[in-house]
Amino acid sequence: MCGNGAAAKRTRAGQDLRAANFPCDNLRPDLHAKSRGGDGHGLLGAVLRHRCAGGVSAVARPTGGSMQNGKTVTTGLVLRVTETKEADKILTVLTPDMGKIPLIARGARRKNSRIAAASQLLAYSELTLYKRGNWHMLDEASTLELFDGVRQDIVLLSLASYFAEAAEAVCAEETTSPEILSLLLNALYALCYLHKEPRLVKAAFQFRLMALAGFEPLASGCAVCGREEPEAPMLDVVHGVVHCGGCKRLGGLSMPLTAAGLAALRHVLYCDSRRLYGFTLEPEALRELDHAGEAFIAGQLERSFRTLDYYKSLLI
Repeated sequence: MCGNGAAAKRTRAGQDLRAANFPCDNLRPDLHAKSRGGDGHGLLGAVLRHRCAGGVSAVARPTGGSMQNGKTVTTGLVLRVTETKEADKILTVLTPDMGKIPLIARGARRKNSRIAAASQLLAYSELTLYKRGNWHMLDEASTLELFDGVRQDIVLLSLASYFAEAAEAVCAEETTSPEILSLLLNALYALCYLHKEPRLVKAAFQFRLMALAGFEPLASGCAVCGREEPEAPMLDVVHGVVHCGGCKRLGGLSMPLTAAGLAALRHVLYCDSRRLYGFTLEPEALRELDHAGEAFIAGQLERSFRTLDYYKSLLI
């Protein structure tokens, strides 16, 4: 559980940023982001003051970040940390307006560094940046959310690290991905504050992430015979289609789904993002949906994830 001090800090942050807009997974992902100072509706709606609905704030800035004396101010979530030199870090950060960017945090490993907290994996912060050559340099940072309830649990932390690695894999550098940032923030929120079943969050996150990245599977019916409710449904994770268990396809790799699992998959792909985690499944059906999601990501991206391997090793 996150402590009272962290809760108080989030409350102060909400008061300080009351006039800002925040992307969140509670709002429709097809709506365009609004610039700072807007009315707070759409994808970049003000959610920090509506935490009871489930959501995490992500401060929206005009495209490219707001400029202050030649510096750029934005917000970002740290996806990966690489230590370099004696005291520096190279961060991979996902922002709502600049996309995924590499960022050098000089002196972040020094004792009492003012940017140390914001330079941690999964830290979500307001960042002040400047350019030096081809690199973004971190000048100042103020943490908005550290997801303490996740980072204090090794199993949840390893799962969240997998989410971050998967998001990094599908996001191109400096290509805006506010919906993916929103999805990732709210997956962490669901684990940290809503205490959702980790396997349910994982299954939903995997398929929704791939859909947002342009790899949405065709799940409206059997891709072979056209039956709307496939018999003994299976997901072909290579071709990205659902088909009946008895309908043979050449090539591919098919993972079994239950009828309830197929309904859950359709929910994840097509529902309003405010209801993304609003479904339940029997343990076996959830396990099959989760395994299908893992295989679908691996098949579509043609890669494995070391963080996923580590997470699964903890469950043995």
